[in-house]
Amino acid sequence: MMQKLCVIILWVLLMPLSLGAQTLRERMAAHVSFLASDSLQGRGLGTRGKTLARDYVVNAFVDAGLMPFHGQWLQPFGFKVSLVQVSGHNVMGYLPGTDSTLCHEWVVVGAHYDHLGLEVDSDDGTYFPGADDNASGVAMLIETARHLSMNRHRLKRGVIFVAFDAEEIGLRGSSYFVAHPPVPLSSVKVMFSCDMVGMYAKNKGVHLKGIEALAQGDPLAGALAQSHSLTVLNRGFRYEKHTDTDPFGRKGIPAVHLFTGTVSPYHQPGDQAHLLDYDGMVLLNEYFRELVLQLSEASVLTPSDAFVAWQASSTRPKNFSWGLMLTAGEGHHVYDNRYYRANSVPVGSVGGYVQMNLSSHVQLQSELLYDFSGSDHPGGVFRRHSVTVPMSVKLTTGVSSFDSPQLFVLGGPWGRYHFGGDDARFSNVSSMAQYEWGLSYGVGLSVWRLQAGWVCRRAISPLFYWDGDAVRDVSNRVFLGWQF
Repeated sequence: MMQKLCVIILWVLLMPLSLGAQTLRERMAAHVSFLASDSLQGRGLGTRGKTLARDYVVNAFVDAGLMPFHGQWLQPFGFKVSLVQVSGHNVMGYLPGTDSTLCHEWVVVGAHYDHLGLEVDSDDGTYFPGADDNASGVAMLIETARHLSMNRHRLKRGVIFVAFDAEEIGLRGSSYFVAHPPVPLSSVKVMFSCDMVGMYAKNKGVHLKGIEALAQGDPLAGALAQSHSLTVLNRGFRYEKHTDTDPFGRKGIPAVHLFTGTVSPYHQPGDQAHLLDYDGMVLLNEYFRELVLQLSEASVLTPSDAFVAWQASSTRPKNFSWGLMLTAGEGHHVYDNRYYRANSVPVGSVGGYVQMNLSSHVQLQSELLYDFSGSDHPGGVFRRHSVTVPMSVKLTTGVSSFDSPQLFVLGGPWGRYHFGGDDARFSNVSSMAQYEWGLSYGVGLSVWRLQAGWVCRRAISPLFYWDGDAVRDVSNRVFLGWQF
């Protein structure tokens, strides 16, 4: 095992020397072959394989002639996965701009180097090679850096090259980069994410989603595509939210996804290096590196009016949200003047909810539910089919997100309309109330779009009278809500 590890490390260190005399196609194939090899076992979170991939990118950046920020190639960060603290590392390098004014502006070119690692339920060491996702993007990143370094005299703006870590578990690396940028974020004029770029021919072209967010981007990209005989499929001004463009786009930076589709064995063990279209990757790299060069030379780079308007509307605070609500638990009836209660039966409800955010700590939530309630009486099981409308005030510890779960308490009135059920056996019961009302109270936890917790619904109005005694409904339920 130690001998094999030494061979791999030696390969990482000597690979740049062997790549120098190769063609562009051979170099890109070599990058992908190493990153997707069984020695790296899918570049999974916290594995030696991902560390080797990281070191490979560092050596490639050094060989390409990039410069490190403050003498450091790595941008370390930490995050939690469940209860486990995990470390990640972005790999960063740059080429400075040569124009006395534009050198203070930047173009960012990124690609994530992590993947899914080993198959969890596999006994034979099956792993996810991640050749297209995203060894292909890392190869595009490295070879773009190499070409621009050899043509650095043309660069008026600086170009930052960054290999993001932990993309597969929530865009952690790119999010950290945006939160802790090596240059002022306002100086970043456009960002590119090279994510899955190895299937040009099979995809019948390349997507440049978000290129129209840059006012100068689409005309230039279209003209270059024509001169390179390249087919561009999807453009538009909206950034892709499922790759590393998302954290940049959220900050109002035009962010473009370079992408040849999910036509490879996406997130499968079959995503292997020999399946990639290396001729297409060469064509795409020759196009892309010239696009970045010409954007660095442009006299001005500004967001398009369409992107600015869309960004303003999409970042406006959302006062209303809605979603699905499910509850399940036990229900029983209580008697006003008796020392016992009826036995419990399973109860539940399903429906939707609407939530209004009154502030970061106060929310108003209304639900519309089909409710299945009841109780086990001496005379038999009592059932009711109803429409229930709870109205609750929620006091929260803050606004929940993927990384920041929030606790809340809730309380408020509810009303119920009964439209069916089984009560024919209860001869000593007075007429059943068709309408019912009461109070709810409970506690819960919200994480991103999910909310879960416990709620008690206690009726105030009697449902019926049993031998002259008022009978009221009580239920204890767990609830699960999902925001659309």
